Amino acid sequence: MADRSSLPGQSRLIAGAHIPWLLGLLLGISSCQSGPKPFPWTAEAMKGPFPRPEAVLEQINLLRQHPASFIRDLKAYRARFEGHRVRLSRNEMLLTQEGPRAVDEAIAFLGTASPLSPVRLSRGMSRAALDHVRDLGPRGTTGHTGKNGSTPHDRMSRYGKAEIGVAENLEFGPALARDVVMMLLIDDGVPDRGHRRNFFTRNFRMLGIACGPHAVYGRMCVIDFAGAFSEAN
Repeated sequence: MADRSSLPGQSRLIAGAHIPWLLGLLLGISSCQSGPKPFPWTAEAMKGPFPRPEAVLEQINLLRQHPASFIRDLKAYRARFEGHRVRLSRNEMLLTQEGPRAVDEAIAFLGTASPLSPVRLSRGMSRAALDHVRDLGPRGTTGHTGKNGSTPHDRMSRYGKAEIGVAENLEFGPALARDVVMMLLIDDGVPDRGHRRNFFTRNFRMLGIACGPHAVYGRMCVIDFAGAFSEAN
């Protein structure tokens, strides 16, 4: 299987700023006129608050082994929609591309999805994911290509050998591991639901996960997938 890197879904605040899904980053309508506040890129900032890789792994394995376990949260999220807008809190609303349709589709998908075996966390793949966090974060950019032109496969190859296909999911904003996984599961604005398919690809058995600060969206997480990975000595 060739490398497949799924691009993050794009949504926008009611004020009109185009941003990726941000469930955990609550930006008020008044405050977003000037854009999100840059996150300080310091050693202290790298300590959090960000989703822990172990927590993200736990949520991914919960999704793979018990797909229906996410339906309740998706229905609660679905209930907060007003047209294409979803209310995040009393003062914050987000305008999505697809509205509740993407959420309804995710709920229907989970209702028929077959359980899969859990995936394992790879030290080398997580180092590759962290490289991408440290590349994109300070520059406030998005995308799967590094500043030096590297692909997800290139970054994993620094720390070992990835086999049986690789892929990468990126999420920007959420502070909670479950929100990271849920937003990628919904995959608003991504026609082929590539992020969701990565979670449910049977051949993927290994993950690399890293989260850290992002100069525009506050937080970001990189999730790298592979069917197998041989760690470098």
